[in-house]
Amino acid sequence: MHKRLALTIACSSLMLAAPAFAQESVSGQDGAAYVPRQIDGSEVSAPSSAENEKKLQAQIDSLQAEINALKAQTQALETKASELQMNQTDAAIKLEETRSLAEKSSGDSSASRFRFGSYGRVQPSMNADGMKSGRQPRIVYPSPRVDEGSYVELWFGYNAYKGEDGATVDVVSTIAFSDDKLFHRDGIWDSSIAIRNLYVEARDVWFQGLVFWAGSRMYRGDDIYLLDTWPLDNLNTYGGGLGYHSAKYAGNMRTNFDVHFGTNRLNNDYQYQVVDTVDERFVGKTDVIFLDRQRFITSIKAEQLFGGDDSPLFKIKLYSEIHSIDKGEHLETQPEQITELPKDFGWLIGGQFGISNFLDGSYANLFIKYATGLAAYGEMGIPFGVNTSKTAEDAKNLTVGLSAGLNILNYADVLFGGYVRYFTDADGVEEDFDDGVEGVWDLRLTGHVGKYFRPGIELSQQLRRPNGLNPASLKQELASIFKFSLLPAVRFGDGVLGRPEFRFNYTLSVLNDAAKMLYNEKDYLRGKTYVHFVGFAAEWWFNL
Repeated sequence: MHKRLALTIACSSLMLAAPAFAQESVSGQDGAAYVPRQIDGSEVSAPSSAENEKKLQAQIDSLQAEINALKAQTQALETKASELQMNQTDAAIKLEETRSLAEKSSGDSSASRFRFGSYGRVQPSMNADGMKSGRQPRIVYPSPRVDEGSYVELWFGYNAYKGEDGATVDVVSTIAFSDDKLFHRDGIWDSSIAIRNLYVEARDVWFQGLVFWAGSRMYRGDDIYLLDTWPLDNLNTYGGGLGYHSAKYAGNMRTNFDVHFGTNRLNNDYQYQVVDTVDERFVGKTDVIFLDRQRFITSIKAEQLFGGDDSPLFKIKLYSEIHSIDKGEHLETQPEQITELPKDFGWLIGGQFGISNFLDGSYANLFIKYATGLAAYGEMGIPFGVNTSKTAEDAKNLTVGLSAGLNILNYADVLFGGYVRYFTDADGVEEDFDDGVEGVWDLRLTGHVGKYFRPGIELSQQLRRPNGLNPASLKQELASIFKFSLLPAVRFGDGVLGRPEFRFNYTLSVLNDAAKMLYNEKDYLRGKTYVHFVGFAAEWWFNL
């Protein structure tokens, strides 16, 4: 458009600037001829010249008007384009501000501070021989979890405070349901409920890495999955703790150090007793707390981690516990007499070496611990086989455990768990049925077929050899339960412990005579060499 206008204007200019020519007739021998010659102004009539100028000027004015109109249109388009660009820029800025405000609002909202998690398993089952309810033949504890009953934990966490300096405070609670107390199973509108966690924990207050907490807590470390046990640090405590958990240093080295002080007061005659007595002021009886003594437990653990990220992570942990309980009195009612309960003491020391983060989620952990006195029975255990002073001073417990999970090129995975324990109580009797060696090994092999199907088998054996004679058989024998399980499963998570998982379970347990003699003579398992277990299980864990 602009090129055409420019050409038109140029032609018009040439027409105005070019001189005018006229043709003049010249007579000659060959007849008339016309010769062009320039016409000057004196030879052009005034009316003709004025008319031409008007026409040309009209054309110029018309073209100039078109040019001006096109310029105006161009300027309007450029202005609109500039406005559009400014609007887009403003919109992008506003969008970014909106996103930033939304993220900030979301980060401060109650919903973003809330966290939820769960572990659980359900396993409807039966013993196929006789259509009895599914039972787990066991002669040691812990034992293989393959035929365990239903259990669920619901974990709730809330970030109650998050400061600009990085300090945080979390409130944590965990509710657990156990013992197959399901209404659809037993028809009883009741459940076995326990509060497993109820504590508040603060982190990075005053300086990075500081940790302190108070409340009721499952306070534990790594487990042996196949045996459903925590062989080293595994406390159920009511107290508080203080620690330092370092950030990553050069070489991916991290140091964790924790000290914990806690108590328990079990509802049994060893620690607590309520008696009926005649009220001196009123007619009738009243309940009086006669015995109330707490067990005090202190634990110290130091943990060093090396590596991680894209390389294997190594862990070295040292762990110790101190147990103590004060003296008390227990009232015997028939006949009425007071039994003195002496104060008692015990300690535990142990360690762990572990490696993880290799072969796509593989891991291995070796545990060892030695406990004596009150600590040899565990924080929930009541001392038995005490010495003449009625203390557990001479009791001993040495335990070695191993847990491993290996991912074999994503074609199969292998899980292993096992432990050996030597225990003697405090009574000093060498040939004692309560003393002895026990252990268990458990191996699960699982193939990977397609994305979800995980066919597996499991082999395990429980062994127990007491130092004394079995009172029922009057023999000192090695008791054994061997188990073989078929475990075709559908798994929806990654890794050797990916969950959730649906699993069909057929388990054959083989009991030798010594194992059968560990059951009461009226127990179903007393006369069974082979026990068939059939179940359909689901297992899950997650954290949001």
